[in-house]
Amino acid sequence: MDSEKLRCPEIWRTLDLAKNEIMARRPERALELIESARAAAEQSGVGALVVELRLLLAEAFGAKGDPVAEVFFSEALNIIAGLEGRHTELEMRAHEHFADFLVKFAARPLDARDHILAANRIAIREGLEKESIRLGLKTIVTY
Repeated sequence: MDSEKLRCPEIWRTLDLAKNEIMARRPERALELIESARAAAEQSGVGALVVELRLLLAEAFGAKGDPVAEVFFSEALNIIAGLEGRHTELEMRAHEHFADFLVKFAARPLDARDHILAANRIAIREGLEKESIRLGLKTIVTY
């Protein structure tokens, strides 16, 4: 994915700013940034960029508790499944944040558990010990 970030750096920067806005609990501002980069990202032909866009839309709507987040999480996971190569970080993040949304806003802990376990399986497969431990603990505490 690092090589893909070399393509379209201005779009990646905008999406990174949007990610920061989501983490700062300002989803409306994040959505403005995402919308400003949306057309260029979708036309870029960079698969990871399209996934990042969908995932940020899901996370921003998820932060607002908007049910449309579920559609964007599903889209992101479907796009990831169709990409060439592995996009471990994106896939783990999509599963984990989808699980968070399902628990917090959709009251579907069993579906959430499936996603957090999927994220943990990816961490184990990739040898990401710290991530696996963190996700495993999250599974025990939250789900």
